[in-house]
Amino acid sequence: MTGGLRELFGAVGEPLPAAVRALAADYVVGLEARAPAVAVVPSWTEAARLIRADGWDPRFAAAEARHRERLRVVAQRERGEATLSRLLSVSVDSAAEETLRAATAAAARAGCSDEGMIRAAAGAASEALYLGALAEAAAAKPAHPFSKRRALFLAGRWPLGVQRGVLLVF
Repeated sequence: MTGGLRELFGAVGEPLPAAVRALAADYVVGLEARAPAVAVVPSWTEAARLIRADGWDPRFAAAEARHRERLRVVAQRERGEATLSRLLSVSVDSAAEETLRAATAAAARAGCSDEGMIRAAAGAASEALYLGALAEAAAAKPAHPFSKRRALFLAGRWPLGVQRGVLLVF
């Protein structure tokens, strides 16, 4: 899996190709069952401003939490708590340094030295990898929204979340 991590944050701020725009929309539709508008966040500075702003849709976070809990219950029932914990820990631990390295490199290329943003980016990527691994552990279909979220990161993007009805993708 780590071979694909080299692409993390490699396309942030760039225009969204149609396939990536569709992937982003599918991610939200899988959580909320409604098609969102999708907008590109053009820079690390703008991403930081948006992250700190009000207006995040609490229904989006709640939908992710519901999906995460459902997957955890299924995976734990199928694999057992200890095995699931070990599997997910290995998945995240193996990628932690690489996600931070990728975020640091992408931010540096853009002239961003905001350590908080770099760590937030690496943390968001690690979370997406974790949730993708959880979906796999629960034998979820490849179309599961957490598989889509992970795919967005592996395509070099950072889906920030839904704000005022728009999925913001950096």
